[in-house]
Amino acid sequence: MFSNTKKIAPPAAKSEKALPAGRIVPSIFSRDLVISGDIYSEGEINIDGRIEGNIKARKVVLGASGSVKGNITADSVSVSGRFEGKIVAAKVFLSSTANVIGEITHESLEIEMGAYLEGVCHRTSEPMPAYQAEGDYMITDLSAREVVVEFPENKAE
Repeated sequence: MFSNTKKIAPPAAKSEKALPAGRIVPSIFSRDLVISGDIYSEGEINIDGRIEGNIKARKVVLGASGSVKGNITADSVSVSGRFEGKIVAAKVFLSSTANVIGEITHESLEIEMGAYLEGVCHRTSEPMPAYQAEGDYMITDLSAREVVVEFPENKAE
């Protein structure tokens, strides 16, 4: 009837309450990280390291110590570091410490005084589909267990 042992209820899982439903924690690439290859994320990517490759994400933040050589496709891109390549995004922000060499296709572009930009900017008012250069392949179903790859048909010359 009476005992010295107490029954303790297991603690509630903290991970369930950590973030609101549907919110994804940003992927952080720190200053000492060097990556050679393409990166894909459904959420936000914060880059303070060095990346050589293409990036596709919902939001990309290139920090002041970060460097990217490749293409970025995103809904929103913020650049404070060094970038060389093509950016395709609805919103692009270049801070005063940004150093950009390349091409930017955007719906909205904001450039702070002091930012360095050498290249071409294209404004578009149409919603932008995922960037696909001629001759590139495109993965069309990322949710499947199998990856479906489509190649553009060769044009008759």
